[in-house]
Amino acid sequence: MPRERIHFIGNSSVAGAKLVMLNRGMLEEVHRLRERISYLELMVDPGYMERFTSACFLPHTNLALFPSVAHAPRAAPREPAPGRL
Repeated sequence: MPRERIHFIGNSSVAGAKLVMLNRGMLEEVHRLRERISYLELMVDPGYMERFTSACFLPHTNLALFPSVAHAPRAAPREPAPGRL
């Protein structure tokens, strides 16, 4: 996904709760959306845990999935503080 499509919106749960409290139409929209949501149990997917644990590493363990990260500059290894190993 292109970075320009990603926007930080802050604490959207608080803003959403405020909208619902102040606007009856928004509450109706919440109910309509709720009917379209489906539950997905990730733990039944055999490859989920492998993909999840791989994604916990930064950079990702499979740099082919994130080519922009593969070319990002890396920080130099830090030296231990004097007297510490």
